[in-house]
Amino acid sequence: MWFIAAVAVASVGIGLYAAAALMWDRRAQVVAWWDRRAVRTAGGATPVATNGVRNLYLAVALCVVLGTLMLIGCCAGPFVL
Repeated sequence: MWFIAAVAVASVGIGLYAAAALMWDRRAQVVAWWDRRAVRTAGGATPVATNGVRNLYLAVALCVVLGTLMLIGCCAGPFVL
């Protein structure tokens, strides 16, 4: 049972690495999508200032950090418990 849980946690961690890689590879499209979404949320009447690039860097960093923690946790979990 521990092995199945460790594999599940590792697969989510690897999935977070994949999400970070996709966001980084398609960063222009992701930032443009976030900007379009912000304008649509504001009603579309006036331009809205967004921090799309900063938010992208934070999202990529968060995915990498959480993915790393999950991979370390799945490897160290059975030894700690």
